[in-house]
Amino acid sequence: MKLCKKTFCSLDNLEKTTHTAKEAIKNQDLNQLALVVKEIKGLKSALGSLKNQLYTDTLTNLYNRKWLMEHLLDDGTFKNEGILIFIDIDNFKPINDIYGHVIGDKVLQYFASFFKVNLKKMDVVRYAGDEFVAISNNPKMEESFIKMKKIQEDLLSKKLKLSNGEPLCLTFSFGLTRFEKGSNFRDVLEIADSLMYKSKKQKGSQRGR
Repeated sequence: MKLCKKTFCSLDNLEKTTHTAKEAIKNQDLNQLALVVKEIKGLKSALGSLKNQLYTDTLTNLYNRKWLMEHLLDDGTFKNEGILIFIDIDNFKPINDIYGHVIGDKVLQYFASFFKVNLKKMDVVRYAGDEFVAISNNPKMEESFIKMKKIQEDLLSKKLKLSNGEPLCLTFSFGLTRFEKGSNFRDVLEIADSLMYKSKKQKGSQRGR
């Protein structure tokens, strides 16, 4: 709702500025034109801010699904080749159930910051809930896989605690697959999701041994 109001306000201001510019040009009023230029710069900045809000997830400040659909895809297919990595936080529902949604939100924010630091050369998107998508332009599957395994280990090595001192172990599972220019996004995502689920299931069976 706030975004809509800001958009309408910016459009209204743009209309007024356009009218003022026409009058200034008609009257050859240089002072008025200088004010118009200043107003246009302000509008440009405001529209840039609105664009960022439109494509940013409010909780994590990562790109959102709309950004992915409009920047990386063309009618549901990839504009370029690369590797898609589908990431899912392990045991996120129990974290929400045991500690509450406030802690759950902080966990999502922590993961967002963690991915930003460790996947700097990738586009990272909060896809839905506790699911993230990372897009790599590196065509080498093995390098991307090794990198993801490394940051899994890095996360495990971190000693995280709640405010009451209780330790909190955070892990994630992932699946990755290559895609070509023109590949269907849904098909690629389904493959990566299946591989992620297989990895998650394997973790569960190893813990049960």
